[in-house]
Amino acid sequence: MMIERNDKIDFILGQALDEVVPGTWTTITSDQLNSIVYAVAREVVRECASELEREALISHDEGTPSYKALRTEAAWMKTRYGV
Repeated sequence: MMIERNDKIDFILGQALDEVVPGTWTTITSDQLNSIVYAVAREVVRECASELEREALISHDEGTPSYKALRTEAAWMKTRYGV
């Protein structure tokens, strides 16, 4: 899956990489960077989907439209992003 990034995200990512592993931003390949970005994005999506599922279970009765909508959104996110 191709991850679209904008200049601001690239700048923030570069700062973070250089802080944690100095010089990384200048030596990392495009494929390596895409792998890192994809791994981070996958974890963010996984966490968001888990939060939606928790919210559905905590705040709503199973039969309500909001429960079903939260569960549907979580399932869609997991399927769309392969988490």
